[in-house]
Amino acid sequence: MKPQYLLPLLILALPCFAAANEPDVHVFKHIDGPPLEIHGFYPESKEEKSPAMIWFYGSAFERRDNLHKRYPHCRTLADRGMASFSADIRGIQQADDPLAELLLCLQDAISAYQWVYENADELNIDRNRIGIGGNSSGATLALMVCSFSEYLAPEDYPEIPIRPSVQVLLNPIVSDRLMKKPVAPITHIKPGVAPSVIFHGTLDLLEPISNIRKYGEAMESAGNECEIYEYKGKGHGFHNYRKGDNPLYAKVLEDMLAYLEEHGHIEAIHESP
Repeated sequence: MKPQYLLPLLILALPCFAAANEPDVHVFKHIDGPPLEIHGFYPESKEEKSPAMIWFYGSAFERRDNLHKRYPHCRTLADRGMASFSADIRGIQQADDPLAELLLCLQDAISAYQWVYENADELNIDRNRIGIGGNSSGATLALMVCSFSEYLAPEDYPEIPIRPSVQVLLNPIVSDRLMKKPVAPITHIKPGVAPSVIFHGTLDLLEPISNIRKYGEAMESAGNECEIYEYKGKGHGFHNYRKGDNPLYAKVLEDMLAYLEEHGHIEAIHESP
């Protein structure tokens, strides 16, 4: 087992499975520069292993102090019995070869998935129910993990299957309108990838809804599941948490939870008689 995938003994000794407002912080990968962190939120302790979700933040593929922006989703899913993580990437740093640097960011995303998979027993997680998701460029990274799983970093594990159980995508970039064609998700759809759900505004100027619809059709033509929630008149990032006062955040979260519950990824809430 390679050292960067081992949980520190100190972390293992702590009671990390109670849902909390602050995450457990782990280093999942060492790179040139600050190491890459993954912040975890866990459901209350229970006998059964829980499903998990790994989130990647939107940042135009730059490295930013954005891990906290997925905390609201993480906390909500942990409360519903799904361990949730917010993962960092190294980001595109120079314009000389952005494609090569983007592929390094993809390797980071794959490494985050492999870290959760490798440490699933210690984290009380079901390895067969690890989903991925994100917003904007983070959602695109999640798509790329499924489409380009062969882009492993040298320290990654080729024997670990890259098969997420679900993709939760908030206004992803899917076309070669903004992405270079070799890595645009819409040009690399293959059968057998995880079911996906997309939440997108009909007035998104970064990725027009027409491209999202084409992506959904191509996914279904390849035999994959792809469900699209469209929000009339809304633009890019309309669903962001902001200061907690955005009603559209609550609406998209409600739709997301309904999808995850319907497809068995989170626990249903049963009201007391």
